[in-house]
Amino acid sequence: MCDICTGLCLELIDSSGRELHDMFTRTYGILYQQNAQVFSELFHDLRTYFRGSELSLDRVLDGFFSSLLLRMFTLLNGQYVFDQRYLGCIGDRSADLVPFGDVPQKLGVQVKRALIAARTFHQGLSVAADVISALTRVHTPTYSQYLSH
Repeated sequence: MCDICTGLCLELIDSSGRELHDMFTRTYGILYQQNAQVFSELFHDLRTYFRGSELSLDRVLDGFFSSLLLRMFTLLNGQYVFDQRYLGCIGDRSADLVPFGDVPQKLGVQVKRALIAARTFHQGLSVAADVISALTRVHTPTYSQYLSH
């Protein structure tokens, strides 16, 4: 049962990643494809979290939006060359700049709600399977054994 749940949840994450990839490829074409790694890393981290890693979803999502901001900033200002120090400053100031509005906060709430619930459910099923397995190995006397004493 746990393997089925694991497979289903991981397939949902993978399916979401593929659908996003397909939609962004159709919408943004080569521009997206050249920067798709940012999204691939996000979905990799979501899979890793679901499998039980101690990753912080807040850090994962903050890292994603920070990377996305730096990629977009560099692409939109392609006529300039920025050094790492300047880009680091942009990344550090992203909370003040609020380049994506409230999208990171709203998306973060939804992603955390879904993944925490799915991971907790999966862990509960896993514990239940272990308990049932342990109970099947416990030797209990039969009714006839009580009568013979």
